[in-house]
Amino acid sequence: MIIQRILSTFVFALVAGLALSASAQPGPMGGRGPATFDEFDQNGDGYVTQAEFDAVRAERQEARGGRGAMRAPDFSVFDNDGDGRLTAEELASTREGLRGARGRGRAAGPGHQRPSFDDFDLDGDGSITPEELQQGRAARMAERAAEGYPMRNAGNAPAFEELDADGNGTISQKEMEAFQQRRQAERRGQPR
Repeated sequence: MIIQRILSTFVFALVAGLALSASAQPGPMGGRGPATFDEFDQNGDGYVTQAEFDAVRAERQEARGGRGAMRAPDFSVFDNDGDGRLTAEELASTREGLRGARGRGRAAGPGHQRPSFDDFDLDGDGSITPEELQQGRAARMAERAAEGYPMRNAGNAPAFEELDADGNGTISQKEMEAFQQRRQAERRGQPR
């Protein structure tokens, strides 16, 4: 009798565990995490077209109730060579790059990385003038908007004078790096 009860309990636990495990497995559409290349490549030709990409993305987002739709990068972000179709390598390398951006504590997606000094030193003379800062910001905003990542906090961008710590009318690479470090510390709640 005791053995039968133990055996019944064991069988019940095993069946329940298998049922829970099966229900937790995501289906191909709407599952957690990114879709695989094979899920995108609906016709199995080894390439993913924009139509295949958009169809899979729409199906997954519908299954998820629209969650994640605003964060999802567009097809063009993955199409590194611009030929209108994705290879498994393009999908994998772009995803790796997006994960790398997140891993550094910045938002994912192209154009979300912290701007470099060279993004603003347009003439390459080792300093940034007020005009270069303005032109660099405008170019960065246009680039991000074209990729579907508008700069929502552009109004919070620092004034030229905040970056030009020594007040000489230009920003050096050292001044920009020092400002970025201060800003990062402020965002983390650390003292300057």
